[in-house]
Formats: sequence, structure tokens, C-alpha cells
Amino acid sequence: FIDVRTRDIDFGVPASLKVFYQIITTSKCGNPVKIQVAYNGSQAFEDLGILPIASTWAPARFYFDPVNKIPKRAYSIQIRFINVDGVKVPNFELNDVTLIYRSV
Repeated sequence: FIDVRTRDIDFGVPASLKVFYQIITTSKCGNPVKIQVAYNGSQAFEDLGILPIASTWAPARFYFDPVNKIPKRAYSIQIRFINVDGVKVPNFELNDVTLIYRSV
């Protein structure tokens, strides 16, 4: 079972509003792994997408609004990686997570 969560990320400025544009990951996984996000200290996670199934390092780009690519405004963000529907995930490796944002 996989359930990896970051801390609530506010970049050291909790009172500053931020605009989150996208998350870029590099990973290897044998079965689907979802990426989810929660905002402003909430534990209400929203699905962003599924990491690509790959035996070599595979990059993936996730937008907070995949249709219109509209950024998300929030004070902080938490990122979660969780297996899909309880399916075992052999050889899951997460190499890099990049969060693209700007302070407002």
C-alpha cells in the first residue's frame, strides 16, 4: 500500500497568497499511482491525475485545471501519492517533484 504525503508547503510565508501552476514529476511504477493535492491545511484531497506506468524514469506534468490550465490560488499545498483502488504497486520510485508557483 502506498500513501506518501508531503507536509503542508507554504514556502516559509504562510500569510502570502500563492498561484500554483503545475506539478512535474519523474517516477517509475509498475501499476497506477494517483497524485492528489489539498490546499490551505485541509485534508480534503483532490485528484490531479495518474503517474505513468513505466519501468524507466518517466516525466509527467499535472495542471490544477487540466482542461483550461487555469492556476490554483491558495496559501499552502500538500501533495499526496496513493495507489489506485488498493492495487499493489511493485517497484514504485519517485525521483523528483517540482511545484511551479508564484507569490501574489
